[in-house]
Amino acid sequence: MSFDLDPVNILKSVGYLGMLISVLLENGVIFLFFMPSDSLLFAAGLLTAMGYFDLWTTILVCFIGSVLGYMLGYAIGYKAGPAVFKEENEKYMTQKHLEHAKNFYNKYASFALVLARFFPVRAFVTTMAGASHVDYPTFMLYNVIGGAIWTVGLVLAGHFFGQLFTPEEMHFVFGGLLVCFLGVVVLMPLGAKWLKKKHDEHHESLKESEEE
Repeated sequence: MSFDLDPVNILKSVGYLGMLISVLLENGVIFLFFMPSDSLLFAAGLLTAMGYFDLWTTILVCFIGSVLGYMLGYAIGYKAGPAVFKEENEKYMTQKHLEHAKNFYNKYASFALVLARFFPVRAFVTTMAGASHVDYPTFMLYNVIGGAIWTVGLVLAGHFFGQLFTPEEMHFVFGGLLVCFLGVVVLMPLGAKWLKKKHDEHHESLKESEEE
């Protein structure tokens, strides 16, 4: 039994439904943040240039997935937030953190919800919005705006970039994208570990300065 790892054939096999589900899950479930939605949208745009998918159908499907994903993340945060932010969880997240998050979203909800689309913290931001009980109509407004900018921008970027290459050359382009993605996947845990170390060192230095 052989497995075809050609990104072109993988995307062709999962089709529109696979795109929608992938974008939805990565936008709404925190522990699936590593899923390459940005790369997927760009790659889907490349495939529209090759004639495998319709451009506007692809944009619509990815847009729906992005909006539904944010709605899922908000619902998870809204329901699970009170349990997660109990004082007994103070090693990780406490009620104090939740209050800080609420204050932040009251001031910068539009900025956070739209800008987060372009970083691998999408699901965390929308889950925190739910836990902070951000006004739902406001949340949905910026959910739709951010989702539209994100999906239209990346799919169109992939589409126009794809027009620069022949179908034969495109397979090499996809191969390069795959290598880059795998490199990011490998480096992300190392980066997270380094950031945690720096955070812990900073926290310890603050404690020492307070004790002095």
